[in-house]
Amino acid sequence: MKKIVLCLLLVLIPLACVTTPPGGDLEAQRALDGLMEHWEAALRERNIDAFLEAY
Repeated sequence: MKKIVLCLLLVLIPLACVTTPPGGDLEAQRALDGLMEHWEAALRERNIDAFLEAY
């Protein structure tokens, strides 16, 4: 149970920090979405190098 909560926090906190406000720049939103996908994939694969690159 602790691992699930920790993973949720690790995903939700950065996601909340990088989202743009409504009506924001769509190009910036796409770039951030791509970065978050890369970060989440690195987290799932437990690839520390890719995780740090995205961080």
